[in-house]
Amino acid sequence: MALGILLHALSMMNSDLGLDAHVRLNAAMDETATGQDLAWGNLRVEDSTRQTPDDPGEYNGYIPPWFASETSVKISAFAGVLGVALLAGAVPKWSTQPGRFDPTPAALVLLSPIFLFVSGRGYDEGLLALIAGLGVIGFLFNQGAQRHERLLHVLMMATAVLLLLGWKGFGMMFCLGAWALTLVVGFVWVMIEDGRTDRIGAWLRHPWKMGALAAVLVLLAVFVVGFFGDVPTFRIVRERPLAYAVATLTAAAHASIVFLLVGFMLWPMVVARWSSFSAWRGPGPTMVVVYASVLLAGISSYIGALWTLEASLWNRSLPETMLVLGNNGRYATAILLPLITLLRWIQPSNASPKGKEDRNIGFAAAALVPLMLFIALFGQQLWSDDAGAWLADITEEDECFLMVAPETLAMHHLYVIKSHMDLTGERDIDAYWRTPEQAQPWLDGHPACDGLILVAPGAAFTPNTAEYTLIHTEDVPFTMSGGASDEGWQVYARPT
Repeated sequence: MALGILLHALSMMNSDLGLDAHVRLNAAMDETATGQDLAWGNLRVEDSTRQTPDDPGEYNGYIPPWFASETSVKISAFAGVLGVALLAGAVPKWSTQPGRFDPTPAALVLLSPIFLFVSGRGYDEGLLALIAGLGVIGFLFNQGAQRHERLLHVLMMATAVLLLLGWKGFGMMFCLGAWALTLVVGFVWVMIEDGRTDRIGAWLRHPWKMGALAAVLVLLAVFVVGFFGDVPTFRIVRERPLAYAVATLTAAAHASIVFLLVGFMLWPMVVARWSSFSAWRGPGPTMVVVYASVLLAGISSYIGALWTLEASLWNRSLPETMLVLGNNGRYATAILLPLITLLRWIQPSNASPKGKEDRNIGFAAAALVPLMLFIALFGQQLWSDDAGAWLADITEEDECFLMVAPETLAMHHLYVIKSHMDLTGERDIDAYWRTPEQAQPWLDGHPACDGLILVAPGAAFTPNTAEYTLIHTEDVPFTMSGGASDEGWQVYARPT
């Protein structure tokens, strides 16, 4: 565990804050915008001509009160990860395992490249995994054998769902509706299942049948909300239903296999218990499986909607967008503690003894060592972080500039730049974003704000050399997701 904590400290020192973290930091810290508004415009716009700092955007998600600086953001992210590690290592009271703390699962959580990335980038997946863990924390004390225990577990799961949805920015009525629905369905299940010995009772205590049914119902519910509801993220469902379905199924496989089983080195535990899982029955296991299935289905639907929406806004193919936003699979870490709860419940089968499981865990960890070291020692950098720091040194108060960039993540990068140039809004700097095709018409129509131009990597635009001088150029840093690139960003200015 000490090694894991050291790697997290290195990752936080060597990585730039992530795109989403910069957006939230700006929403929290800009004093010129009311509430959690985004002062330089909405994060997602269909056309860059609609972006203007005169029309602030709105950030709907929850932002903790300590979200005040890059340091506090990263410490918050790591605190969430550390909390998950401690809960993962807690040994249930009903377990025959000696001791009250098992360092192995805790170490796997801390050594995971997924959570090293989360800490370094200041993302909140650790905190969200803690919130989701509230739904299964009661299973540290009992196995849900009694009716009153199961009713309390249902209440905790419903509350965790409420908090997760609220954190992600869903409306109050939507969150309360999900909470009430979870309570009603859970309580009805407990009442019907309790004490039944017939086929219905056996079916209600079958974890995998109930889990599959719950996941399908969630997926269908999201389709209904997308077609008939007014939840902004899911409106894309009725516009591109087939693309959304493909994206959701891909997200489910990507998140569960790459991010959970491989990323947290849990696949040896799953393999060792595979034959035992098929015969697993009981009300307690069924509750945990259904809870995890509902979360995974909901998270996959959310990722699928984001991928489909961004593909539409960026005018990119769905596979390209999936590659760009592949790290959205980290959202599935919300089901990490429920998954560890399931793995603790049963021991490896006779065909897969504990010693073999330990060797496979060692192999899984060794295979990820290069990735762990890269994230910790090199980290992840953003070109816009460098650009923002450079522009902050050459600009004065009340200035404005134009960023020319392709649609992909353009507004995210603009807010990274704002973090350096004018985080609180006190310098009163305005920024505009336009695509290369729209840049020159915008410059022609805005003579009061045409003195400084930032051309992003990949933007095929060069201003009139008779009017502008190239004053700075810099290469794009090597990144884990993008690799090495021969592209760079440039800054042009009118001669004074």
